[in-house]
This record gives sequence, structure tokens and C-alpha cells, in this order.
Amino acid sequence: MMIEVRIVTPQGMYKTFETSILNVDTIDGQRGILPNHVPVVTMLKTGVLNVVENGTDRNYYAVDGGLLYYRDNKAELLVDDILHSSEIDVERQRAGIEKGNEMLRTMTDEAGAEEIRKRIRIRENRIKVAGMK
Repeated sequence: MMIEVRIVTPQGMYKTFETSILNVDTIDGQRGILPNHVPVVTMLKTGVLNVVENGTDRNYYAVDGGLLYYRDNKAELLVDDILHSSEIDVERQRAGIEKGNEMLRTMTDEAGAEEIRKRIRIRENRIKVAGMK
């Protein structure tokens, strides 16, 4: 028994695949979903999607938040953005963190500062996921 997974971003379909286990970071903590799991609707936080594809290949994705719908061995992830560990340019992420930290040093607008801190957390998560292979 497998779980059919569809990952959708605001730009459209990112990927479809089947997996025997779906591990995600939700706002309530980590959640592991196996076939025949009870239905789930939950918010995803910036974190890791960890799945087994093709029966044996463990894959890691950096997720920038979103929603997970699961029912009847079908999972749909509606995510703000997602990158496979192999797609992540670590140097670009580090440069973005450095630039964000520079901006925070002079920022007086708290709403703008919170958005920059969020972008830094996303980039830090991507660096972490890039090391997972």
C-alpha cells in the first residue's frame, strides 16, 4: 500500500509521486503518516518533508510552510515554496542570510523586521536540508 502525493505551489504543480511514508513538520510538531492513516488537515511550518520514493530512495525537501490534506491514501501539500535538497544553492542561501542580518541592524519597522527574520529562518532551513542526502 502506498500514499499518492501531490505537491502544489502558487506557481503550479511541483511534483507527484508515491511513498510508503510521509514525514512533515507541522505547527503542532513532526507528523509521520503511513498508508491508511486517519484523515488529516494540518498547517505546515517552515521545515522538512522527508519521504521514501521508488521504494528505497529517501528524499528531503525544504518546505516554506503551507497546508497538508490527507485522506484515503492521498496527500496533497499546498506549499508556499519547496526545494529538493539537491536544488538548494547553499552559498546563495548564506548570502541571503547575511544581507537579511545587515538589513535588520538598521531596521526600525517591526513588521518589516519580522518579514526579514522569517526569510532568514527559511534560508537557514534550506541550508539544513541541503545537508540531508
